[in-house]
Amino acid sequence: MQQTIERIKELFSDFSKDAITAIDKLPQAGSERHYFRIHAAGKTYIATYGENLKENETFIYFSGHFKKKNLSVPQIFCINSDKNIYIQEDFCIIHNII
Repeated sequence: MQQTIERIKELFSDFSKDAITAIDKLPQAGSERHYFRIHAAGKTYIATYGENLKENETFIYFSGHFKKKNLSVPQIFCINSDKNIYIQEDFCIIHNII
């Protein structure tokens, strides 16, 4: 898991110059994906790690499609070259869901 967190940090540094102050692993809920909340410069982001590349590609495609239709979905900010980690908008914080 530590290696995944290091890869998340690397991807985040490619996306933002803000220093990460904390990364929290979020509970899993019915899928093989792992979610992490990144704290940086008073903002939060969600990093998703998943080994199922087809599932990741499908999620990324549909997110972009729904965003173009102006539906309320988290924006994906960056994706690593292996397509197994992506950083997206922290939708829960923005919409006060938690």
